[in-house]
Amino acid sequence: MKASKKQWLSRMLLCAVLLGLASCNGNSGNQIKDTGNSDGTGSDIITEDPWIASLPEDLDFGGKVFNIGQSSPRTSYDECAPSMDDSKGDIIDEAVRKRNQYVEEKLNIEITTNVEMCPWTELNSHIELLVMAGDTTYDAYCANIYGLFMASINGMLLPLNEISTLDLTNRWWDEEVNRMVSFGSDTMYLASGAINYLDDLATTVLVFNRTLCDRVGLELPYQLVRDGKWTLDTFREYVMSYNEDIDGDGAYTPADGYGLLCDSGMLSKFILGSNAHIIVVDEAGEVTINQSEHIYNAMDKIFGTLLEQNNTAVVIKERKFDDDSIFHTGRTMFSVEMVAAVNALRQVMEDDFGLLPVPKYDEAQESYFNLYNTVYATGYSIPITQEDPEMIGQILDVMGFYSEDTIYPAVIEKTVLVKGLRDEESAEMLDLIFHTKSYDLGLWGSSIYDTLCSMCISGKNNYASKTNTLIKRTQKEFGAISEYYTFKTE
Repeated sequence: MKASKKQWLSRMLLCAVLLGLASCNGNSGNQIKDTGNSDGTGSDIITEDPWIASLPEDLDFGGKVFNIGQSSPRTSYDECAPSMDDSKGDIIDEAVRKRNQYVEEKLNIEITTNVEMCPWTELNSHIELLVMAGDTTYDAYCANIYGLFMASINGMLLPLNEISTLDLTNRWWDEEVNRMVSFGSDTMYLASGAINYLDDLATTVLVFNRTLCDRVGLELPYQLVRDGKWTLDTFREYVMSYNEDIDGDGAYTPADGYGLLCDSGMLSKFILGSNAHIIVVDEAGEVTINQSEHIYNAMDKIFGTLLEQNNTAVVIKERKFDDDSIFHTGRTMFSVEMVAAVNALRQVMEDDFGLLPVPKYDEAQESYFNLYNTVYATGYSIPITQEDPEMIGQILDVMGFYSEDTIYPAVIEKTVLVKGLRDEESAEMLDLIFHTKSYDLGLWGSSIYDTLCSMCISGKNNYASKTNTLIKRTQKEFGAISEYYTFKTE
């Protein structure tokens, strides 16, 4: 029986943390033989996996130049083909370059890219211009999820599920996220997984100050997470345990201490963490705003204490002051971040800190859910102008295969390095967070998202009245889903 993705990644992570990135062997059977490097770039790869062994021995694309167009706000990252100079000394870049070397040798291709194809805000219109002109410059796009979604409902992308050489049920594709971005339909225009990593770096993470936690006398929350007890109520107790007028002036300013630092997007992240999507797509592809009893209960719990205007333990940047230094300098217990921010924190923080998932609604909730930012997160798509989608599908699947032993462990490795050592507990939490990435149409490009941010800033829970006025507008914003995505019918 094929091992589940979660089982494979958990075992692989254990190898990466305890034995070193380059020597890990997943239960998939992939084996990368260590040649002395700790960055996963050893030169001797042994591919014993049945999947790669099943490919035709004479599979050869004759030196095909596989050109990928990239578009993301994070233009400093090259997910597809970093040059030797760009990748020198960077664990993730070197892992991507090594992945490409394996793929190029296996398929006889050359992987190239344009990391600045267009600004992310222009992705949809840029793809449309290329398609309308019959331009075949790019064989595939590695671009932000939101832009690719907009391109999908503009008729500019090929359905990936119709490409016979691309099996999106393979373990290196993120089946859960791919199901969410297809809205439970039979149509998939974009896919993510081990092949790309900005979707991981764009995932919400709670960063907490371990030093401050110890000083206040609180248990480090790792075991609470493992036991399924890291809930909104527990998180609220932790946040409220620290609020200090450090300078004694009677006013709460950036000079004082706080339990939580966040921006107004925190409400959307915590609602999803409670297993409640803001925008829901039903079995027929119809879009509406969630008005279930559960989301109302989640709103009540999050607003109760945490988002009250008079709660001096919580700093919402747009409400009070935008000053990240209150966390950097050890004066805040928690900060809501994207995983990408963690590496920078390690450079500026003296206090020890750890990583945690967003809390669950309550202990009865089976899983944690961590929202990822669909503007920063990326996926792969193929333009409708592609003349040989079967070849492109095969290339993407092979890229995914070689990515799972290179790129994914490198992302965890780089993120949890602390003064040359691995933070094993945070690595465990990070693995959990990556397993529980979740997608919500309500994060970007929707009227309801702006409303949620305003609610968070004001501290007023008027969700019921606001949503009633926005349902028709939301249906207009996303009505094309039912036109371009095929849903099961009775």
